[in-house]
Amino acid sequence: MLNTASRRVLLRLALVGALATVTALLLGSLGRWFWPFDLLTHFHVHWAAILLLCAVLLFALRERRSGAIATVAAGLAAIPIVGYLVPEGASHPQEAPVLRALSLNAWFRNSDPLRLVDYIETSAADVVVLQEVSESKARALSARLESYPHVYVEGAGETDVVLFSRWPITQAQVVQLAEGGVAALRADIAWHGETIVIVGVHLHWPIGSRSSARRNAELNGLAVFAQAQTGPVVLLGDFNVTPWSPHFKAFVQASRLRDCALGHGLDPTWPSQLLLLGIRIDHCFMSPHWRALDAHVGPRVGSDHRPIIVDLILTHASNQHGRAEDNKEEKPTSTTYRSAALDAVRQRDSRRWLA
Repeated sequence: MLNTASRRVLLRLALVGALATVTALLLGSLGRWFWPFDLLTHFHVHWAAILLLCAVLLFALRERRSGAIATVAAGLAAIPIVGYLVPEGASHPQEAPVLRALSLNAWFRNSDPLRLVDYIETSAADVVVLQEVSESKARALSARLESYPHVYVEGAGETDVVLFSRWPITQAQVVQLAEGGVAALRADIAWHGETIVIVGVHLHWPIGSRSSARRNAELNGLAVFAQAQTGPVVLLGDFNVTPWSPHFKAFVQASRLRDCALGHGLDPTWPSQLLLLGIRIDHCFMSPHWRALDAHVGPRVGSDHRPIIVDLILTHASNQHGRAEDNKEEKPTSTTYRSAALDAVRQRDSRRWLA
């Protein structure tokens, strides 16, 4: 049995904790206009868990009315989380090919590139999008990634993103998203007779009014880009925003893309060292042409982020964007970006970084 003093302390902690958490949730709703409040939204899952803990404690202290209020608040906070936790349950047509895409912010301080190479090679991913990898380091990685003969690294200086693919890259380019902001990598890939568009991004870190405004402008630019696409699109990378931010929600609504993680869980991706305090800022989005069979977070591979891996199938193709004509054996054309043209440079760089 608790003595009076201990009970008073626990009751005060529960009430103050619940009130502070509700305040954080309410302030987060103003995040569209004030960047510090937007940061509060990133911990939405944590706020819901704290409210539930406060409710349990209040009921244990026989404060039923306060406990009921905290329970209702926790339930309301949990509503947007449910969509990520409830499986969709759709079947997978056995004849449909599966596209596996992997995205990882590899971290510019990553001191274990060989571990990263091993993970990518064993991931069975069709396309790999890495952020925070320089062009020289990407070429060094490519020298070791024997399963990925098709690469695009030339835009790394503008996008901070590189692409490795098992399938031919028919064209690739850098897409400007906003004035003063980062660019995106866009690649057309010939995959099972379809031309699919892979887009990789690494948006600004939203600390400070200027940087936050740039990230939001980049999200707007991505939405405009997505609206203009008519064929299958997969957009993935480090967005530096969580699903609970009003800017994330505005992007999803404007772009008409779908978060691949819906129905597949909410494992955090950053920081990889502190998962209990972690948040999900790495995402994959898909156009309506796709359906996500699986989306999960991988292990630590020397980065402060954890990778995301998604398995997608095409539910319907697009005639407007066009098929990769006949493609027979998916042989690359002269416009395909191939690792062969970079072999000499790769070998030199790989000795420097992957020794």
